[in-house]
Amino acid sequence: MRNLIIPKTHIKDLDMPLIFLAGPIMNAPLWQDRAIEFLFSQTDKVAVASPRREVNERFSKYILKGDETYFPRQRAWERYYR
Repeated sequence: MRNLIIPKTHIKDLDMPLIFLAGPIMNAPLWQDRAIEFLFSQTDKVAVASPRREVNERFSKYILKGDETYFPRQRAWERYYR
């Protein structure tokens, strides 16, 4: 199953490979959408952690729900998933 994790969501038990999209967020093109699309086309058993909160509407159905108060700041979220 394809899954997308966005800041600051904590997923307690993740039982699949995770790919963190490390790269620019501010003042950069929306490259994360293209990366998510590519990764999801390669396999359906992957979780992608994207540091950009805004994702294309077509990916909204893949966003995992979890604890959004676990991380005090986005930086802690990024460290955890990297």
